[in-house]
Amino acid sequence: MLEVEFSLPSAGWIWLRVHPLHEKVGVSCSHVWDPFPDFLSWLEAIVGGAQSATWCVNEEGHCS
Repeated sequence: MLEVEFSLPSAGWIWLRVHPLHEKVGVSCSHVWDPFPDFLSWLEAIVGGAQSATWCVNEEGHCS
């Protein structure tokens, strides 16, 4: 089971943590490089039973 935790938006950023993937750290999501359309596709792949699923978040030029 995946559990998703979001912060409130602050200066164009939302902090996101997906349990059990991010036990100690989270991902900083920017409105400039909106990660949420790809996030939904990633979740749909998991729910659909995909053997693997990848989601890349651009954190100011770095992919998490």
